[in-house]
Amino acid sequence: MDKIFNGVGDERKVFLPLAEDFPEEECTWLTIGIGGSKTAEEKFHKIYPKCKIYGAEPGNAGKFADVGTLISNGVGIEDGEIELSVFENKKYTVVKRKVISLTNLLDNYPHSRTLHYLTIDIEGYEHIILAELVGSGKFAKDG
Repeated sequence: MDKIFNGVGDERKVFLPLAEDFPEEECTWLTIGIGGSKTAEEKFHKIYPKCKIYGAEPGNAGKFADVGTLISNGVGIEDGEIELSVFENKKYTVVKRKVISLTNLLDNYPHSRTLHYLTIDIEGYEHIILAELVGSGKFAKDG
């Protein structure tokens, strides 16, 4: 298993490693909800330097663009807007941010519906995605 420290508390991200014969340049990692930390993605990039890394975050993305492609949107079931509290200039401010559906994000950024690594921060809005990934959920039906 690949065990990657996330840089937040004692949190670790644990994944099955890529198969040795898998072409690393075809690998795709997506983080939904960056939350200002790119520690795990940096460590992952050292293990798999040819893997493409994407991160979606409507608020604090930190310096994620240093390690991967930053998508400055929320991710949801369908395209739209949400209001959320963002910590800026040492205070919380309510702002409107664009939301992109997971399927549109996959079609427009990695240009594939296949992900090899997916992390989802489920502290807020992102949790609605999980139910739609399985069974009769929207994303399961959309491939």
